[in-house]
Amino acid sequence: MGKQHTEFLRNHALLILGCLAVVAEFLVVSLRYDVEPLRTQGGLWSAIGFAGAAAPATLVAPLLFFIMSDRALRGEASALLRRPPPWRDVLLFGAAHLIAVIAFFTVTGHALPSPDRASATGTPSEGIALLWFFSAGAVMLTTVLTVFEGRPLLSFLRSRWRIVLLAMGLACGAQLAGSASAALWTPLSSATLEGSARVLVMLVPEVVLDPESSVLGTDRFLVEVAPECSGIEGIGLILVFLGVYLWFFRRQLRFPAVLILIPLAVVFIWVANLLRIALLVAVGHWLSPAIAVGGFHSKAGWLFFCVVALSMVGLSRRSGLFARTRPSAPATTPPATAAQFASGQQTSAPANPTATYVVPLLALTGGSMLTGLFAGDIDFGYPVRIVFATLAIAWFWRHLKTDLRGFGSWTSVAVGLFVFALWMVLEPQDVDRAEKSAAFRDALGSLDPMARGAFLGLRILGSTLIVPIVEELAFRGYLQRRLLDRDFVHVPFDRFGWVSFLGSSVAFGLLHQRWVAGILAGMLFSWAQYRRGRLQDAVTAHVVANLLIAGVAVIGGDYALWM
Repeated sequence: MGKQHTEFLRNHALLILGCLAVVAEFLVVSLRYDVEPLRTQGGLWSAIGFAGAAAPATLVAPLLFFIMSDRALRGEASALLRRPPPWRDVLLFGAAHLIAVIAFFTVTGHALPSPDRASATGTPSEGIALLWFFSAGAVMLTTVLTVFEGRPLLSFLRSRWRIVLLAMGLACGAQLAGSASAALWTPLSSATLEGSARVLVMLVPEVVLDPESSVLGTDRFLVEVAPECSGIEGIGLILVFLGVYLWFFRRQLRFPAVLILIPLAVVFIWVANLLRIALLVAVGHWLSPAIAVGGFHSKAGWLFFCVVALSMVGLSRRSGLFARTRPSAPATTPPATAAQFASGQQTSAPANPTATYVVPLLALTGGSMLTGLFAGDIDFGYPVRIVFATLAIAWFWRHLKTDLRGFGSWTSVAVGLFVFALWMVLEPQDVDRAEKSAAFRDALGSLDPMARGAFLGLRILGSTLIVPIVEELAFRGYLQRRLLDRDFVHVPFDRFGWVSFLGSSVAFGLLHQRWVAGILAGMLFSWAQYRRGRLQDAVTAHVVANLLIAGVAVIGGDYALWM
């Protein structure tokens, strides 16, 4: 990162520490104590129970605020972030925050049940409940006043209180909607079970259906359709996806006509879930129960979701009923001559810069979904996804080689070492991990030595070279800059912005099963890129981390790191 960006982050150390403190305090309370029993206590204790259940909304509200804000509002928010409070206020409110935290945890420990204390001893008095509310409010208020200067913050809230309240209201509404959706599980599960059975009749000779126990299958393979498989999660995901899409592209779409896509997508995603369950039983009956409950069970759901989501986007963009203007054909560029291609010269910028950075990840993800459908304890089709990604990189190589030229700095190597150490520390140590490693080893043992060596070689090559390139192109090369400017190709790699930094890191983390470690790794890879303004530094850090993880997996036999 350049000197100005190092100074920028140093000035924002308070904000970073404040965010980390809030997240840490929230995790300690949510993991240590259970507010659910308080909902039936009555009075203020019921209010505390519902407040605790809605607490995650406070973490979602800032994200919604930035999504809904325009360029001017983001500029005001950025200016507020660039004004740290005087050190006198930091010390004063920091000390007050420490006292408030001690008081809050003391009151919480007396009032709420914890894992080592199944229930609170009786119902505490209303006075204790009032103390809890006051201490919780003091914790939040002192956190804000430690991080932000009071008067500018108050001025900002006075002028922008409507959108702040709207973001908070939507966050709480989303939280309540998620809780209320549980009431739909039972009726939706019954409809899903019956609908899946009707589809399954066309795929297998005889269907076994037990509505009482929610069991569906055949004489050779049976599954229990749990309430979570009712399709409510898919409906929630497609609603969130369409909500974000319609907001970002609202100026290019026709309202209210485009809103018809919402119920249409809900119906399609539910029907897709019926098909997924029926196909799962058919795969278990005709092919392999291990494949059905393994890769197919999880990958088919995401595959159908992507199909429905992209279909809705395509329909909204191509239909004159929903789009204000039909997308024009991209301008063609003259092909490079043989001499120019051989010398590596580019005749022009890519016609579609987004595709240049994102298609390799889409190829990798698409290959993963296809091969994962038929994966058991180990995905022997892994080389296929690597081939897909490699071909995509090769296709766009003449536009990418400048960004990927050379080797990263020694600092980026150190970042990779730190990410590896962080990943290993956050790796769960449980029985399930040992079982996964053992299953992976057993599956490898079923191969002959030559096939086993070839598979491991391609697995190492893919995870330590191809995957880092693909993911860094998409998240640091594209998304991190796209969140700063639509014309992202002209955004330098060392340009910093809180929304782009956090947004790309969170998106990167959510791509991984170990999402907490993934988010932190994404932040560190971004820092490596900011330092010198080179994408290759992020790639190098990623390569080093993945190479060390692969070494532990292969040499140490800890193959769960790859799963």
